[in-house]
Amino acid sequence: MKGAYSRMSDMKSLESPAVYIPIVFVKDEEKFFEIARNAKMVVYDVEKSLDTNFRYRKITVYAIGFEKEGLPLTVGFRLSISDIIEQNVNSDYEAIIEKTHLLIDKLVKKVSTEYNGVEGHIESPNLQEIWKSFY
Repeated sequence: MKGAYSRMSDMKSLESPAVYIPIVFVKDEEKFFEIARNAKMVVYDVEKSLDTNFRYRKITVYAIGFEKEGLPLTVGFRLSISDIIEQNVNSDYEAIIEKTHLLIDKLVKKVSTEYNGVEGHIESPNLQEIWKSFY
């Protein structure tokens, strides 16, 4: 009955009230990948631009299950074309589109190969519904 006992002890943890911990976004790519090394799973979500030969325009990467002081966290990192525009104000728009695509393509390859990342999307809960459930 050890297996049944194990499942029953797991049930106790489900009785405790649920706590919503929002995704924590970091701005530094290196810091994100340092965290991702210790995460349980890495998920990436890319957007492609419809008007530019389907080149990448945005990526969001999530490190899920990174433990900090006993709390499992989800940590995210984003890179988008607007970030590249801010860094290259005087550049040609076509060059910015291409640079964005290349940087995101490099991130996709890194996440896929070095971190066994999977393409997907993280759904955020409706915070208004969570708030209403307390009252």
